[in-house]
Amino acid sequence: MDFLLTRTLESLGESPTVLNENDIKIIKTLFPIPSEHNLLWADIVTGRRINGMVVTDVGIFFKGVQTTEQKPSRKRLVNKQETTYQYIKWEHFDIEDFKTE
Repeated sequence: MDFLLTRTLESLGESPTVLNENDIKIIKTLFPIPSEHNLLWADIVTGRRINGMVVTDVGIFFKGVQTTEQKPSRKRLVNKQETTYQYIKWEHFDIEDFKTE
């Protein structure tokens, strides 16, 4: 598992999101990450809805937002946003599942 974690971190490169103590606390409130996990890498997109990917010593957390169009309501189109979470433990992770051609 340590080899897989090291290989994944090497593939990802430097963390796009700063991981200082204050930012780690904020990330742990925005993502469902247990306090005992150590954050090692993060790519967080901020804006109207927070989403991104966080790598910890135990697994990888994904948070995404999907916008779907609903029926018009009083002459305007209503968009509904759904937040999805995914957590993959290292023992279930295969980097080949995420490679694109």
